[in-house]
Amino acid sequence: ILNSNLNFLEGIDYTEQELQSMKLQDLVPEKYLTGVDEFLAAIQKGQNQSGLMSVLNKNGQQFVLSYEASVVRDEEGKPTRLIAVRAKNVTSRIKAEQALRRNERLFYNFMDNYPYAVNIKEIGGRFIWGNKAWVEWVTRSKPVLEINGYADYTNTENAQLFDQEDEEVLQSGESRIFSSEMIKDGEKHIFERVKFPIKNEKGEITTRGSIFVDITEKDKDSVS
Repeated sequence: ILNSNLNFLEGIDYTEQELQSMKLQDLVPEKYLTGVDEFLAAIQKGQNQSGLMSVLNKNGQQFVLSYEASVVRDEEGKPTRLIAVRAKNVTSRIKAEQALRRNERLFYNFMDNYPYAVNIKEIGGRFIWGNKAWVEWVTRSKPVLEINGYADYTNTENAQLFDQEDEEVLQSGESRIFSSEMIKDGEKHIFERVKFPIKNEKGEITTRGSIFVDITEKDKDSVS
């Protein structure tokens, strides 16, 4: 390591003098050394490199560098030494992305184990997401994105009714609860539908969510 800028030194916690007595392999966790060897071999062939690399600072703490690296060639065009064009500590960003992915997995696992059918529909009418219960009931083997509207899976009367409900929710900007009979597995069921607008960070309504709850047995109990 011939020289280092202040940004690199701030993250690595070694002094420039200490780094000058070290090799790149000294900064990389042992399990990633094979990748470093491949990286250096590519550089020696004159191939510029970029990507992410896990390194250890002076206290043994691991963090992630985003880097771009190239070679300086001599007068004969032969590679002489490696130059790190850019090296930035992106550990916080990587951790935030990993946390986001964990939250996404948690959300999808939660929704796929939720017993009621849930879907999200664009303002234009196309369905863009449905949980496992909704897919198994409505779409069966058909991909959610191929369902362009209610008419693709229910009769005309229901489709018109559901479209009117959606319009009411979108126009009011508030949640609404509706109920009516629907056919499920060849039998009439009474479904309660909770519909609500979904807004972006600017407060603009972008999609509509709905939850279908089968209240047939509950309705029978209330009648009896």
